[in-house]
Amino acid sequence: MDRTTSSIPRVKAAVFDMFSAAEYEGDQPDISYGRPRDMTREMLIVGDTSSSEQEWATLGDRQRQEDYDLEILCLVMTPGLTQQEATERCFQIFGAAETALRTTPTLGVLGVSFAHIAIPRLSEGVLEQGYGAVIESAVRVSARI
Repeated sequence: MDRTTSSIPRVKAAVFDMFSAAEYEGDQPDISYGRPRDMTREMLIVGDTSSSEQEWATLGDRQRQEDYDLEILCLVMTPGLTQQEATERCFQIFGAAETALRTTPTLGVLGVSFAHIAIPRLSEGVLEQGYGAVIESAVRVSARI
């Protein structure tokens, strides 16, 4: 990839691969690169970017500093669960994904200075036949491209 464009595609692919290879308690959730066409009962979604910022270096070979958040969504929408069970399962899945990311602070992507997970935000809700939970977070990335 041309180093003058962006690290976003490489970072997103690395996060997707790390989530796919993570060790989950119980069944592995479905992992989606971007918004899925169909939602499943348990999912991890590597989503959009936000808070993007690029600055050109004043010296050297005109590299740019790139800082952004890569959206991560964890969803549990399994009928028959209580609210507590849905929430706890959502945090189990999110915890396994977070652990996978912590093993490689640069995500193994050339130019990434650091990547860390943001504090999660929990939303809970009622489904037709039970309860669901959603964790919204982000991978905060700083890269020199």
